[in-house]
Amino acid sequence: MSHQDQNDLIPICYRCGSANHVFQMDKETKNDSCFSCFHPFVRCFVNFDILPLIEFQPTTDISYDQAVTFICDDAASESNLSVALFNNAIDEALSDTEASGYVCVKVDEATLKSLNREDIYVIRDKNCSRFYRNIIPEIGLAVCQNCSKFFHEEDYEYEFLKQNACPFCRTMSSEVSVQSS
Repeated sequence: MSHQDQNDLIPICYRCGSANHVFQMDKETKNDSCFSCFHPFVRCFVNFDILPLIEFQPTTDISYDQAVTFICDDAASESNLSVALFNNAIDEALSDTEASGYVCVKVDEATLKSLNREDIYVIRDKNCSRFYRNIIPEIGLAVCQNCSKFFHEEDYEYEFLKQNACPFCRTMSSEVSVQSS
């Protein structure tokens, strides 16, 4: 294997673009995260690839219901403006990261309204709501609404067809809700 091939296997953070030569575990969440910006990696729970998901939160003045309404607005579509607004929010979070560790990307109403709902995943449980954006929409993703684990869509479908259940939590097909783009 050549030196170049080995570099191709180094995990890249989809949020800050850093190569992660060192495995880093977040002490609080026990998740692996980017060495540079501390963004938790979201992995496929079949093959453990890092998925192109960036976690974000609405600004504090926007409720969960309002955020979902803004995202689900039919007028929203992926555009250069949407990419620019989201990238600005990432840049702002990254500038805060340098001083205080991991800072979740905060998005305002205009950014939420500009997002393509097909690229957004919402995990809601009794403790909190987490929003994720698939920044490479060509990569199909699925999430089990029972265990909140993400998968490559093809891996999930293959394993689901073999077992008639989620490959992670083993919830049977009639009991599971899957969101995919």
